[in-house]
Amino acid sequence: MVLFILVVMIFLVTMGLLVSGLYFLIEVPLGRQRLRTRLESVQQVSLRSGDPETDILRREMLSDIPALHRILVQMPYIARLQVFLQQAAVKMQIASFLLIVFALAFFAFLVALLAYLRLELAIAIAVLAGAVPFLVVQFKRHRRFSRFEEQFPEAMELLARAVRAGHAFTTAFS
Repeated sequence: MVLFILVVMIFLVTMGLLVSGLYFLIEVPLGRQRLRTRLESVQQVSLRSGDPETDILRREMLSDIPALHRILVQMPYIARLQVFLQQAAVKMQIASFLLIVFALAFFAFLVALLAYLRLELAIAIAVLAGAVPFLVVQFKRHRRFSRFEEQFPEAMELLARAVRAGHAFTTAFS
């Protein structure tokens, strides 16, 4: 009888280990895959719709191409460039902006080479052409900051007058 109980216990433990192993080797990866699929579908739907709430996801995406997005996330100064574009109110993905920069530089380099300029001069022209989008964004950023500095004291004065008049802060703020 003891031998029978021992065999049954070993059988149950072995079955438990087998079922646990199958669960962790099959079911858990399937669950992760389903979750990944759901997240990707939500992201695709949010990128297609024009809702302001889903615009946050779009701004977080550095590129519509997932492989390029992963590469850009790992680059060191991309976060600064994203903030730079946001401060200038440029609604463009980082990948598109960098594509414009590299395309301008490449075409300027080709034109300089076709004009039979020296290689050093062609490289300098390419660098200057690649800097043009950065200068445009810097100009837009400076203009936006100037307008904000100009309008901010008036907005604070209006807010103060509304609160002094007895309006709630949230009402005055809106």
